[in-house]
Amino acid sequence: MKRFISMLLTVVLVMQCTSTVFAADIQEKNVEAAIENEIQSAKQELHNIIYDQLERQNALEHLQIYEEILFPRIEYQVMCKYGNIPNVVSSNGDDYSEYAHCEAPNGGVATYTLERSTNINCVETFLNREDTLYYLLNKDDSFSFTLETAISTLVGAIPNYGTAYSGLLGVLMVLDRATNDSINRAKGYTDILVVDQGGTGSYLITGWFQYPYMVLWQDRIISYKFYTWKPHDPWA
Repeated sequence: MKRFISMLLTVVLVMQCTSTVFAADIQEKNVEAAIENEIQSAKQELHNIIYDQLERQNALEHLQIYEEILFPRIEYQVMCKYGNIPNVVSSNGDDYSEYAHCEAPNGGVATYTLERSTNINCVETFLNREDTLYYLLNKDDSFSFTLETAISTLVGAIPNYGTAYSGLLGVLMVLDRATNDSINRAKGYTDILVVDQGGTGSYLITGWFQYPYMVLWQDRIISYKFYTWKPHDPWA
């Protein structure tokens, strides 16, 4: 009888351990599925925003460039949300890691070059909530602005980064409903990305979801530099 009870207890313990492992495995798979679903949903939403903005600029040939730059940031953002921090380096140096980032609570600018047969120059402006409100949303109902106004005031000088970029500085940029929604979901932080490929330029305005970090996926980036802004009051 004692032997039978001992065997029974052993079976129960084994079943409990197996059940615990099985439950943990299911939970892990559920988390992985949730992460993947969130990433794919965010990518589709961003694709639609990119497509609509580039279509208005007759620049759909740049669609793949923007997706290559921005899609990895979605993965970065979602992985951080679930506690899986990607490999990053916080510097302007040459050390390689999957991502480079720079903390910029007051906003800033990132300049970088993507390696191609014709290299692609990029200038990305990151606006905090107050600058977004002042430069983008404190306007008339058209929600229009020029990038030159914001950058020249905040940086003190316009980065010289290609003819297409210079040409886009004075272009009237308009925020549509989808872009406004993106900025609102990013809690009022804005990301303005300008791409210059062989003298042909385009721009994209979205929410800055990685605030307070300017984040770059380093694959095929030849060089990059971060500029951060000091505390300031745009209303002063």
